Amino acid sequence: MKKSGYTVKELKPGVWRVEEFNLGTCYVVKGSKRGLLIDTGTGVGDLKGLVEELLDTPYDVVLTHGHGDHAGGTHQFEKFYVHKNDVKMALSANLESRRNYAKSILDTYPESREFFDPADMTVENPHPEAIPFTDGKIFDLGDKKIEVIFCPGHTPGSVDLLDRADGVLFSGDNHQHIELIMMPGEDRKKVVAKWLRGVRRAAKLRAEGAFDLMCGGHEELEDDLLSDLIACGEGILSGKIRPQYKKLHIFEAQFAGFGRVNLMYLGRNRAYRYETMRPDQLVREIERTGVAYLPIGPLEWHGPAMPFGTDPIQAAAAAEGAVKRTGGVLLPTLYFGTERARTPEILRNIGFEGDEYIIGQDFPKNTLPSMYAREEVFAAVIGEYLRMLEKQGFRLAVLVNGHGADGQIASLDRLMRQYNGESKTMKVIMPGFFAPLNRADEVNMGHATVLETSLMMHLTDSVDLSKLPPKDVPLKNTDWGITDGDTYIGKANAAGTVKGDPRNSTAARGKRYLDQAIDMLTRAVKDAMETL
Repeated sequence: MKKSGYTVKELKPGVWRVEEFNLGTCYVVKGSKRGLLIDTGTGVGDLKGLVEELLDTPYDVVLTHGHGDHAGGTHQFEKFYVHKNDVKMALSANLESRRNYAKSILDTYPESREFFDPADMTVENPHPEAIPFTDGKIFDLGDKKIEVIFCPGHTPGSVDLLDRADGVLFSGDNHQHIELIMMPGEDRKKVVAKWLRGVRRAAKLRAEGAFDLMCGGHEELEDDLLSDLIACGEGILSGKIRPQYKKLHIFEAQFAGFGRVNLMYLGRNRAYRYETMRPDQLVREIERTGVAYLPIGPLEWHGPAMPFGTDPIQAAAAAEGAVKRTGGVLLPTLYFGTERARTPEILRNIGFEGDEYIIGQDFPKNTLPSMYAREEVFAAVIGEYLRMLEKQGFRLAVLVNGHGADGQIASLDRLMRQYNGESKTMKVIMPGFFAPLNRADEVNMGHATVLETSLMMHLTDSVDLSKLPPKDVPLKNTDWGITDGDTYIGKANAAGTVKGDPRNSTAARGKRYLDQAIDMLTRAVKDAMETL
C-alpha cells in the first residue's frame, strides 16, 4: 500500500484528529490500558501504521456508521465494531465503491490529487470481522470510558461516541453543517423525527457539561451547532421550513436550511431519472452501480373504472421505490406491450364459447380496444433498449414488467436469456414483484381486480368505482373485461363472476401491496448486483 501523509492534530492530550485529504476524518484516543480508533476513512493510505505510531497499547477499531468513507479502511484490520444495523453496509465497502467515492471528491477538490491517487487503493484483508454492538456499549480504555449513543438518521446504525474524560463527542456524520438523513423510510418526516431525538440527546449532554468539543466525521464542529440542527429539524416537522434545490459539496439535492446548517432528508441526494441527468451524472452512476431500471407495460383496457396506463404506472412505482434503495438509473416508463389471441380453453374458462377471436383483454363489450403491439415489434423495441443500455456501459438491466401476458413474458424471457447467454458486459433480469403477493387470504392477481384497483387508488386519482354497478350486482367476467387469476386457469366460480371484486379496493390496501412489491424488487436487484 502506498504511504500517504495524513494530517494529524492533537486536539487534547491523547486525542488526535486524522485528516484524510477531504475524504473523511478519523480520530485516535489513547487510554491508560487501551486505545481506540474511531472510523477508518476511505482507506487511501497506511492508517494502521499511523495508529500504531500514535499508540503504544492494544487498541480497538469502532465505526460511527457503515458508509464507505468511514468503513473503507477496515480492510487494514482484523476486526472492527459497528452498530448491528450497519454491519452489512460496512462490509459492503468494496474497492470499487471506495475508488468511485474518492474520484468524486477529486472532481470537487482537485487539489487533493497531490496527496493520493484512487488507483493506489488496495485491499489488505478482504474479510475483516464485523462485531455488532447496540446503544449503551462501553469501550473501556482504562482511565477513559467511551460510551455509545444511538443516533439513527444518517444511516440506520449511526452512533455518537462520548468521551467524558476528555470532554469530546465524536459524532460521525450525525450533526454536520451539511446533514444527510439517508436512513430508509417511506415517511421521511418520521425519519427526521427519529434523527432529531438523537440530536436532542446530544444537546442535553452538552448542557449537562458532558463535552465541550464536538468532532464530526468530516470536520471539527461548533458545539452550539446542535441548536441550529434542532431548529432545522423542528422547522421541517412543523412545515415552517421547506427544502430548496442547492448544490453543496458533492451533492445536488433539496436541502432545508436554518442558520449554519443545511439538511437533506427527502432521499434525493442523487439524480436517478435518466431523462433529467447530465452526461457527468450518468457516467458517475454507471461507474458506481451500472444498474438501469426499465418499467414496461401496455396501454390496456382495465375495466370502465380504471386508467389505461395501469400496468406501466404500477411498474414505474415499484421501479422508483427500488432505485432509491439500490442506486442506479430509472429510465422513462415504456408505455408499450403486446398480447396474444386467447386460446379456446382460456376463453371457455372466462365464460365465452371458445371459438371467438379475442386478443388479451379486448372483450367484445369493451368500449375501446387496447394498444397492443405485435409481438415481434415489441421484442424488437425491447431488444433495441437493451442494446443501447449495454453500449452506454450499464452492467445490469432490470426489466420491470407490469403486464403478465404470456406473449409479453415470453418475449422478455427470450431476450433475457439471450443477453445473459451472449453478453459479456451486461446482465438482464426480470424479477417478479406483484405476483408473489398472492396469499391464501387474497384472491390471486388477475386483471383489474382488487389488487390492481387498490394499487391505482393509492398511486392515482383516476379510479372511479361509480363506473361499475352497485355491489349487489355480480360482475361477470365477459361483461367488463375484469378477470381474476383463478378464472384464467379454470377455477372460476359457477356463476362466471369476478372473485377479486374491485369494488372492495382501498388506497390503504394498495399502499401495502406497493410497499411489499418494492421490498421484493429491491431484494432481487440487490442479489443480482452482488453477482456483477
